[in-house]
Amino acid sequence: MIYAQAGTTVEAFLIGAPEGLIPGLEWALVDPTDGSYDIPRSGGSLSNPVPDIYRVTFTAPAVADTYLIRWYSGVTVLAEIGRASCRERV
Repeated sequence: MIYAQAGTTVEAFLIGAPEGLIPGLEWALVDPTDGSYDIPRSGGSLSNPVPDIYRVTFTAPAVADTYLIRWYSGVTVLAEIGRASCRERV
């Protein structure tokens, strides 16, 4: 699980996915207790900095909480990631 303070910048990576998923790759920030979306599915803020690694950076919601990042390709869930880098906004 990712614990993110309110308003921090979160950086998450999907590692080992095939190349060529952008466009089409999406992510969402999910509440693990009930599966609801704290940030809905989006293809925004994604990059592919090196082969087989995808990166998303976003601002955590206004409430500090524990989250999962869910990665999608179409209707397929590629991964649920419970680790990310969180840092205070400057």
